[in-house]
Order: sequence, then C-alpha cells, then structure tokens
Amino acid sequence: MLLGDSPHLDGQYAIFGKVTKGDETLKALEELPTRREGIFVMPTERITILSSYYYDTEMESCEHERSIMKRRLAASAIEIERQRMKCFP
Repeated sequence: MLLGDSPHLDGQYAIFGKVTKGDETLKALEELPTRREGIFVMPTERITILSSYYYDTEMESCEHERSIMKRRLAASAIEIERQRMKCFP
C-alpha cells in the first residue's frame, strides 16, 4: 500500500481507491517509524493487513434493483392469492 507519491510507478500501473471507513487506521499507518532501502521507504516492522474489501457502485445498483424486484414479486404474489381466493373460495 502506498500512502504518497510514487513516481517510479508512473505510467506503469493504475489502481484507484477511496477510503470509505478507517481514516484513523491510515493515519496510524502513516505515523509508524520507517526505513529507507534505495528508493523504497517502508515500515521498520512488518504490517499484515488481515482483511479488505472493495465497493462496486454497479453492484450497489444491482442490489437496489433486486430489492425493487423482490417487493414487486411479493406484491404480485399477494394479488395472485387475492384473485385466487375470489375465483376459488
């Protein structure tokens, strides 16, 4: 994880992200003691990230549409049952 500019990677890699939760964790990582090895600056002690996730706005849209469809399906089932009871008491 890079917390600053990395000109040696310019034009070679592209990944973008946005922190949605955990700003305090990033601030704590930035404050750790570091050492330099050539062009690299790294923490003096190894850091292990135990979990992460990514947020997909397209997936959020799908989940919203799924929720709408579930409500429509439930309403349709109620209407079908109402009609059935009317026709076959």
